[in-house]
Amino acid sequence: MYDLNAPLWGALAALGWGIADFLARYASRAVGAPRSLLGMLVVSAIALTLLVSALELNWIISFWSGLSAAASGLGIAAATLILYWALARGPVSVVAPVCASWPAFNLLFEIIAGGRPTPLQWAAAGSIFVGVVCVARASESFAENPQYSRDSLRLTIGSCVLVAFVFALSFVGLKYAAQQMGGLQAVVIGRWIGVAAIVIYLLANRKFTFESFPLSWWPVIAVIGLLDIGAYIALTTGIQLPDGVFTVVVASTFSVITVLLARFILRESMTMFQWSGIALVVAGAVVLSAF
Repeated sequence: MYDLNAPLWGALAALGWGIADFLARYASRAVGAPRSLLGMLVVSAIALTLLVSALELNWIISFWSGLSAAASGLGIAAATLILYWALARGPVSVVAPVCASWPAFNLLFEIIAGGRPTPLQWAAAGSIFVGVVCVARASESFAENPQYSRDSLRLTIGSCVLVAFVFALSFVGLKYAAQQMGGLQAVVIGRWIGVAAIVIYLLANRKFTFESFPLSWWPVIAVIGLLDIGAYIALTTGIQLPDGVFTVVVASTFSVITVLLARFILRESMTMFQWSGIALVVAGAVVLSAF
């Protein structure tokens, strides 16, 4: 019998990631992308460590699973850092859907590994590609805004494509580690590796001072961290259900939440051409997430 809880968990994950990305725009503009990311990672790492301890989950770590978890954590931290930078630059309605195109790169990795995509998967990948092109072309309308320039928009879009690629590559490592040691345990290791990496980055750039973390922004950063890790918990919970594929499908629509918030709160103007591009990206991501 179809389990309605599967898409519900997916919806919770989509809401968590969608709202977290939107809030990250404000935090990154206020304290900078690296500091916002560090705060988010620390909060989520502590929260998830406490949860794993409370649930008394087993830690079965081999060399390769531990290495995969660490590498995925490093990759996710790097991709999220660029994502926060892009969100701070904006426009959000362009950044979110392009970054959400990572399932297309997953299909590419599958082909490299010897996989044979179905015609439906090829069509979904094509949908994402066409959608990203549509969003990129539609972004030219933002060049009329003095806040943006064509060169700035091109740099932002290029960064978002890089984000999608690194996320896809990192999720391959995370998937392997999760299969070996459990999803939450793999994310915990990745989070702490991410924390260490961002601390080293800030120290190398001499930006790691407590004065640079204003207390007024910690509540917002804490909410971002809790929403992010809450989304991971919802996803790992849902995929264990008999109809867990629907959790992944619904969760893959998180960029829609971010775009809608940008439209109605930031009042970002959006053309039908841009909406069409976003729809193509989301549709393609949903199909690829189902297989």
